[in-house]
Amino acid sequence: MPETTTAEAPEAPAPPRRRPRAAIAVLTTLGLAAVLGAAGAIGWSVLRAPTAKQIETAGEKEIATRWATLPAGEIFPARVKEDIPPRNMSGLFGQTPENKASRGFVQRAGIAPEAACAQAFDPKLADVLTKNGCQTVLRATYIDSTGTLATTIGVAVMGDVRQAGRAEAAVNTAFGSALKESVGLRAVAFPGTAAKDFTDALRQDFWMDVPQAPYLMFRTSGWTLDRGKPDRKVLIEDFSFARFMQSRILDRLSDRTEPCERKRVQC
Repeated sequence: MPETTTAEAPEAPAPPRRRPRAAIAVLTTLGLAAVLGAAGAIGWSVLRAPTAKQIETAGEKEIATRWATLPAGEIFPARVKEDIPPRNMSGLFGQTPENKASRGFVQRAGIAPEAACAQAFDPKLADVLTKNGCQTVLRATYIDSTGTLATTIGVAVMGDVRQAGRAEAAVNTAFGSALKESVGLRAVAFPGTAAKDFTDALRQDFWMDVPQAPYLMFRTSGWTLDRGKPDRKVLIEDFSFARFMQSRILDRLSDRTEPCERKRVQC
């Protein structure tokens, strides 16, 4: 006959163990101590002085965001006294005697709207910069104290310092001396100023600087009226005001004052 299987009734569950009251009290105390300890650690973390590494990181971040946090007028000042020796001005009859009137003020003609890298540079240069991390470009045009020379100064915003260095190397490899002679930042004209006719066609001098910051600095300079193509030595002398202004703007963006002394860094 077939074997019969009998289902056995399940065993009754064991009664729950009661944790001694003393043990519960001990565990509660330990748990509260752990919570208080964690809270204390958090409070200490918030209140303790920042480390040197944290200060350095905050300082680098402040420099990297200056292009966006500073007012445009602080990046590109409106009027700056020329802190350069008087220079000889080239004229129709060659070099004229020292022009003491040129030792005056560099005036800002205007600040251009923020532009894409593809719009702010000659196409081939724009292509190299864009491929190497150029994010956006700030530009302003200045007039020298004689009202006859103009320069557009540009700040190409990069991702970080290393990216700026790689972009510099790529630009120098791609263009070499052409970067100083025929390729560069596009000029910006401003109606109603001495720079109203300062277009790309009037550009004579080009340059790029790389500070220890996530920026590349460019300038393109020329006369406010067409004067042909002068000797290179004349360009270097006449456009010293442009180098001066570019240096001022570069210093503003890459100033290495101790981070805790900067108003935008809280230590």
